[in-house]
Amino acid sequence: MIILLAPSKTMDFTGLVNKPKSDPLFIKEAQQIVSSVSECDNFQELAKTSDKLTTETLTKFEKWGSGPVQRAMQAYVGIVYDGLNFKSWNLEDIDFAQKHLRTLSGLYGYVRPCDLIEQYRLEMQTKLPVGDNKNLYSFWGDKIAKALLADKPKFIVNVTSEEYTKSVRKFLPKNLPMITPKFVEQKDGKLKDITIYTKTMRGIYASWLVKSKITNIESLKEFNFGYKYNAELSTEDQLTFVKLV
Repeated sequence: MIILLAPSKTMDFTGLVNKPKSDPLFIKEAQQIVSSVSECDNFQELAKTSDKLTTETLTKFEKWGSGPVQRAMQAYVGIVYDGLNFKSWNLEDIDFAQKHLRTLSGLYGYVRPCDLIEQYRLEMQTKLPVGDNKNLYSFWGDKIAKALLADKPKFIVNVTSEEYTKSVRKFLPKNLPMITPKFVEQKDGKLKDITIYTKTMRGIYASWLVKSKITNIESLKEFNFGYKYNAELSTEDQLTFVKLV
């Protein structure tokens, strides 16, 4: 099993860099992207960020290669990663996550929890030209998918967003199951997907997979933390969990 997460837009580098730690798989590719950012004269337009945020982002890239590093599971912060709550993991959990949990990144491509990364902000959908490639999707091509397949997963648990799933989906074998959990609740007499709660639950679900050491598809349905699996609303590739009342 491989669990796919999206990166956060915000990062925290205040904690100590603990062990275990590892080097990113695509550091050369990341350097190419950083160089492309420095050569880009309309980065703000492409990134669609404010003046302040653009300045902060470019400053991080200018320091890239000499700035502080942090383990990915510590560096990424936000709603999903609050739910992930890596601080509650023990060493066995971290070891399992290092083998089964991956963050898809516009800059680093395919990130393991203990990979040492630098501060950055770059969404996969940013239309940044890199070499002869018109955007990041084109630049990464099938590289990320090949790295995923090298992990030899029997199935994938997709708790990322379409922006990042798009970077691997078309390159994966059709017989490799990709299962997406969906979290809904009753609101105004209808079952609705509330974005802020969905993001939190993605992190909680991923953390549950890690702590429970899940390795088979059938066990994915056993999650029961405020939400419960509903067979009638589910399909083979989408497991629907309804909020308990």
